Amino acid sequence: ETWESLESLVDEGVAKSIGVSNFQAQSLYDIFTYNRHPLSSLQIEHHPYLVQPELIQLAQENKIAVTAYSSFGPQSFMELPPAFNKRARGAQGLFE
Repeated sequence: ETWESLESLVDEGVAKSIGVSNFQAQSLYDIFTYNRHPLSSLQIEHHPYLVQPELIQLAQENKIAVTAYSSFGPQSFMELPPAFNKRARGAQGLFE
């Protein structure tokens, strides 16, 4: 039902293509059985601590662009030492 709605957006010219995020191989195979419009992009978690070569190969074989999120891995998020707290409290928020 969701996929059909996305395809209708492409049919109406509202969207140019359809992409998905956090899909594993089985979900892609499921879509391949009924899609009318090709899947254009697949966003996956991919970094040195989590590589997914089989999923990337499946995407490439089906001409699906792959993009990564968390590309620096879990080690890219860290708590700053207390010395940074005072400066951080005085900083303007991004959306203020």
